[in-house]
Amino acid sequence: MTRVAGCSVCGQHKFELLEHTRPLATASLCGRDAVQIVPPPSFNMDFDLLRQTLGRLFKLEQNPYLLKFHADDHDVVVFHDGRAMIFGTSDPKEALSLYGKYIGG
Repeated sequence: MTRVAGCSVCGQHKFELLEHTRPLATASLCGRDAVQIVPPPSFNMDFDLLRQTLGRLFKLEQNPYLLKFHADDHDVVVFHDGRAMIFGTSDPKEALSLYGKYIGG
């Protein structure tokens, strides 16, 4: 097998997909005063455990697809795959802080 010097994997030995270091992606939603947070594909969340934990702290609204709760003056919606919508802010840093505090990542 021929190695390509410019290739990040075989030439430089950078295994980004194996290292799971991709950060959470954010997107502010124009006119919605909300930020969407998307975890990397490697993020693994136990949705039932999250439901139990948050249920001890907050009144949850839920359906088979999501959980919704109100925390720190924000509405937070969390989906099974770890995606979340943080309403009440357009600041990605504030949204990431809330995500880390209540969901993880």
